[in-house]
Amino acid sequence: MLAVFKYPLMLDGVTTVRLTHPPLYCRERGGTVCIWALHGDALPETEHHYLCINTGQEIPASLRIVRSIGMGHLIGGLIIVHVFEVAPAISAEVPA
Repeated sequence: MLAVFKYPLMLDGVTTVRLTHPPLYCRERGGTVCIWALHGDALPETEHHYLCINTGQEIPASLRIVRSIGMGHLIGGLIIVHVFEVAPAISAEVPA
């Protein structure tokens, strides 16, 4: 079966998610920034690591960004959270 699932992300630190497909998009839902992705029951899963960073927040120099996923608007757009996929080798080093 192939279906779309929602994956909530932590706002501090790195969230690790096992996916069968890349994220479709990123949005805020109920005060939480989430990604949505297709998931296939019979397909192999791979680990992906996501970091949420507020606008103006310093990105650690040791962090290797793989790509931008999107952003979420919290508190009616007062806080913008940018979501990046980060390299797994250093994702554990990112301070929470």
